[in-house]
Amino acid sequence: MNKLMHGIERFWKDEEGGETVEWALVVALVVAAFVLAYVPLEGAINTAFGNIVTALTT
Repeated sequence: MNKLMHGIERFWKDEEGGETVEWALVVALVVAAFVLAYVPLEGAINTAFGNIVTALTT
């Protein structure tokens, strides 16, 4: 039982890799923000690109 408690305590105090997890969370939040911003603007973005293609091909 003592080894188990020692292992849990060591795991709890271990901070190695914490910065990687923080950066992963930041990236996930940025991606989520882009997705949430893109969904309402999807029609406007598609129209704008359509207009650009039309202008370039005529």
